[in-house]
Parts: sequence; structure tokens; C-alpha cells
Amino acid sequence: MTTEHSTPVESLKVFTHGIIDYAGLFPPASLELGQAFHNFVYYAQAEYSWMLGKFIIPARRLEELAVLMADMEVSQFIPLSVIGSAGSTAEEFDAGFNSDLSLINDFIQKHGDIFSVDAYETRLPIDVFQNEDNSELTGLMLNVTSGLERTLGKSVPVFFEVSLPAEYEPVIIRAVESIASINKGCGFKLRTGGTEPKAFPAPEVIAFSIMTCCEFNVPM
Repeated sequence: MTTEHSTPVESLKVFTHGIIDYAGLFPPASLELGQAFHNFVYYAQAEYSWMLGKFIIPARRLEELAVLMADMEVSQFIPLSVIGSAGSTAEEFDAGFNSDLSLINDFIQKHGDIFSVDAYETRLPIDVFQNEDNSELTGLMLNVTSGLERTLGKSVPVFFEVSLPAEYEPVIIRAVESIASINKGCGFKLRTGGTEPKAFPAPEVIAFSIMTCCEFNVPM
């Protein structure tokens, strides 16, 4: 016997509520900011708006979004997930993060009545994994979470991504273990695709990441 539903069952709506963050700026869509943001506003008012989460935008494009808002009227509140500038070294990372904080602060000062930053995503610098202990790694993570909290006046989850070498297990374990140890409600980000084959991790990398996050009770 089959059951037909003309509308989604309530359990599905609960499970998928806010599950899809909108990344129209990125491949494969690669839309202009104006079109991507227009799409998000439209989707937020459409039939399946309950599935929609945050609008994903790089920190460096917040100024562009502020200019766009000068010619738009938006009635609903827009949650953002901001992509950090990151850096290949800890020094570059700190400089990029401080720039991001300035951009976020300026944007929220102007448009905090319409927008909120509800998440921050960033790639960890490679050199923090060269030390044998995790002190520099956790220190960097705490600097990010505390900097965002001071700027926004609230705690927001940060999703930390890592560049995976051939021997990926120790890097994933150290990153996830450090996220768990700072106890700030942050998570692990795994990039699972892109515009070229090497951007797609092997199934065993995905499985190992999931198992490690489960072991340390870290969101992914």
C-alpha cells in the first residue's frame, strides 16, 4: 500500500527546516550578487521557504551587498553565513580575519535591522598543524570565536575547514578534537565538491570525517 501526500508531511518539514543555505554566488550557479540575493529574497517568500537557511556571502563582498541595499526594499529578516578570507599561514589568517571583522562590523552597523550574521565559515591555515600539540590551533579557534562575539554581541557557530593532505586522518582528528575542546558550539566543514575532479573527496575521506565528528560530538 502506498500513501500519497499533496503537501510535505510534518516530520519532513521538521527534519529539513532551514537545512539549505543558499550559495548562488558560487559554482555551479556563479550568479552576480544582485541576482543571487534577489533569488534568496524570492525563495524566502515562496512555498518551500521553510527549507531555506542562510544566504552565503564572502566577507569581502559585504560592502557590495551594502551598496545593493541602497536600491532595494526588503521586508523580511535575512540570516547570513559569512565566508572568511582565511590565509595559508597563521599570520595571513589573522590579517584576513581582522579585515573580516571590520567589514562585518561596518555592515551590521548599517543594516543590522535587516541582516544578522548567524554563522562564519573559514579554512584553517596549514602551518598550525605543523606543531606537535594543538595549542596554536585551539588558540586560533578561540581568537575567531571571541572576535566574532565581541563584534556581533552574540556567540555564532564557526565552521572550520582544513586542507587535506594525502595522510588526512591525523589532520581531521586534530581539527575535530580541537573544535570539541574549545566547547563553543562550532563545527567541522568538509568541502565535498567543486568545479574540478580533485575538489571531490574520496568516499573514505567523507566516512572518516563523519565518524570522527560523531566520536567527538562535533557538528559537521
